[in-house]
Amino acid sequence: MSNVNITYETLYEILRNEKNREDIQELSPSFYEDVVTYLQKNQKMLNEALQKNASDEEKEDLVRQVKNIKNMIKEIYERREKKIITLALHKSRTNSASLEIDTILVQEKELYEKLVGLMNCLRKEILFRALDGKIPVANQNTCAMGSANTEPQESMEKKIEASVKEETSSTTENKEIGKKEFENGEPLVK
Repeated sequence: MSNVNITYETLYEILRNEKNREDIQELSPSFYEDVVTYLQKNQKMLNEALQKNASDEEKEDLVRQVKNIKNMIKEIYERREKKIITLALHKSRTNSASLEIDTILVQEKELYEKLVGLMNCLRKEILFRALDGKIPVANQNTCAMGSANTEPQESMEKKIEASVKEETSSTTENKEIGKKEFENGEPLVK
């Protein structure tokens, strides 16, 4: 998406699109810089109006406009944040390479990558350990956000499959031992 001149109307349109569409919307790479510039411009107009002899109505309009701009920026961010969390969860669960993250802004990509890394690490330390019959690790530093491994983990299906094969193998082995003990007249329980 090319650079868009941020106005109150364009912010409203971006917010409306984020509300009405399931996918995260493509924004200009300079979106946050443009929004901050727009907010600063409006804040400056408000400050000048407060220092001058502007009418109370004009001051109230500018205060309301700055407040609305901040609310729209916050809501755009929070809606995009929720979509990024959903994308990260999907990536962690499926390890799918086909996820469309092209529309995530540079500033948002760090959130996505850290969430995927953290979820992968916790999946490994909790779910996969439990599937292996091991007690999950309860160490706060195991998956620290800054050190979360972003390398893809084995898919859950492969982990479950390996766990089932291992269990089936040991069960078959135990049956063979029990069968030999029975045939030799040895006690099955020692």
